[in-house]
Amino acid sequence: MASVPKVNGEPLMIPPNTCYAQFLNRTRVAPIVKYCTLGTDASDEALDIILAACELLPWDNLGISNHIKNHLDDRLGTPWHVVVGESFAFEITSEGGDLMFVYYGSLAIMAWKCGHVLTREIKTKLQVS
Repeated sequence: MASVPKVNGEPLMIPPNTCYAQFLNRTRVAPIVKYCTLGTDASDEALDIILAACELLPWDNLGISNHIKNHLDDRLGTPWHVVVGESFAFEITSEGGDLMFVYYGSLAIMAWKCGHVLTREIKTKLQVS
């Protein structure tokens, strides 16, 4: 059983949905790139996007994945898929070299590019804008 932090002998109560940096296990950690098939420039840009998302939205895995996906789509072309979590397994067969797997503390981030944008999707997006 984990011990509860104490202040002046009293248990410290942390309100729900509150993040305190001293209690996060993701602070002051360096990202560990476990696997990357992106080019140097693209991998640097993707890593910057991943770091920004993890620092901006700690403990919000869905928010982190949406942030990473949207920024990768904008900067490196569409369509990107992103999985974020502390416990997942994967097996991916890819044709191209657009794949990145990163650990940020206890968080694992898997991002890969899948397919190409179809012409009709581009037309639809332009009509909506």
